[in-house]
Order: sequence, then C-alpha cells, then structure tokens
Amino acid sequence: MKKETVLTKFLLNIIVALIISLVGFNLLRHTQFYRTTDQEVYGFFSMVRYALFEYPAETFANITHDYISFWEKRGENDSLRQYIETVSDWELKEKLYLEEIENLKALNGLDSVYSDIEMISGRVIDRSFESWNRVVTIDIGEKDGVSVNDGVISSHGMVGKVILVNENNSIVSLLTSNDDHTKISLIIEIDENTFVSGILNNYDYNSQTFDIQLMDSSDALRTNQRILTSGLGGHFPKGLYFGEVSEIRQVADGVGISVKANSDVNFNAIEYIRVVKTP
Repeated sequence: MKKETVLTKFLLNIIVALIISLVGFNLLRHTQFYRTTDQEVYGFFSMVRYALFEYPAETFANITHDYISFWEKRGENDSLRQYIETVSDWELKEKLYLEEIENLKALNGLDSVYSDIEMISGRVIDRSFESWNRVVTIDIGEKDGVSVNDGVISSHGMVGKVILVNENNSIVSLLTSNDDHTKISLIIEIDENTFVSGILNNYDYNSQTFDIQLMDSSDALRTNQRILTSGLGGHFPKGLYFGEVSEIRQVADGVGISVKANSDVNFNAIEYIRVVKTP
C-alpha cells in the first residue's frame, strides 16, 4: 500500500510538472525573448544546413552545369570555326575558278582577234624555282603540232618562244629571261599607217619594264602608244600585241632615244597560253 502511495505521488508530480511546463511554455511563446531565441536558433540551424548541405550541392550543380556548358560551347565554336574555314576555302576556290574562266574567255577571244593565225591551246604544267624567270613547261608538244621557235602568247600579250619540243610537252623561254631568245622585232604604232621599228632588248626587274632599242626615231613617240610584233625574224606573226610605251627618254650621249615598255602579262602567274605557229 505504501509503495502504491509513493508511485501515485511520483506520477502526480510528473503530471503537475508537465502541466506547469506546458503552461509556462505556452506563456513563454508569446514573449519577445522566445521569439528572438526561436529565430536565432532557427537561423543558426539554417546556416548549418546551408553550409553543410545546400551550398555544396548548389556549388557542385553549378560546376557541373558550367563544365557541360563549356564543352557544348567549345563544340559549337569548333563547328563554327570549321564552317568558316570551309566557306573561306570555297570562296577562294570560287575566286580561282572565276579567274580561270575569265582567262579562258579572253583566250577564246583571241581566235576572233587573230582569226588568220594558227594557234594551239595549252597550259603551263611546270615551273622550277631555280629557273622561274627564264623557262616554263607547257602540256603540248610535237604530237599537238608545236615546233621550235613557235611564239607563245597569253590573253594579255606575248609570253615567250618555244625552244625545246618533246612528244607531249615543250619548253618555253620567257621574254623575261634576257637571253638571245628574247630578241624580238617590234613596232610602235604612231598612228594607223605610221610605225617605228625596234628590237626587244632586255627586261628590267627593278622597274618591271622592257627596254626597246629603236631602229629609227620619231618626234611623234608618246607614252601609252601600242607596241606590236613586226612579223620580221620569222618567229611571231605581224600584229601580235606586246604592250604599251611607258617612258621615252634621250640616251645619255644624246644620239638616240630609249623606250621602256609595259606588258600586261603577269609573268609570275602564267597558266593558260596559246602557241602561235611560225608564219
């Protein structure tokens, strides 16, 4: 009986303590101290949760996203760069093709200009660095009707003369080689019926002009007058276009006149040519 009384008192004390705690806690909830403490405790645990869990998770997610985005952008940039390079290549090829077409059109136009002259179409296939300014190899030869001493022209003017013929190709001495093969008889057109004769002497690499030695002189010589082949010498037909007079000056001793001439031919970029048969 005594034990039950002790147990009953203990339970009553516990119940009373719980009731007082609940009442006190309920009263405390409405105080400023509780609210401040609750916010501080909540803020503390929120900071701990953010620092230990949320921030690392967000950081990892951001790093993963940035890494994936980097490789995606890099792949896009590589594809774009490759596309730009491809477009540039095609633009360059298109430009080269258009230049070839224009050259071929101009060469075909020679057929109507020189309708009474036999010409054979060809192309430069070899040009060594050591002999760049002297000779080129063309893709037509004996089987095509090419002969030694035949003249060679491009759509812009005279190029040189054939000096060696094989069955399928030929060697052409360029007018810039400054050897005996470049001594060509020319005439300067003063007017429709008046001409001044001269000989192509040499090519000046500094001024990129040709020197012409005149056989006679004339006070009517002017710059920009046309220079044509005379037909003398047996290598070029008469009337092939060579270039224009660029400069006229007295020789140092005052005895004669020196003439410099420009050629429209780009001797560094010869590709399509016509072999002109010796008359």
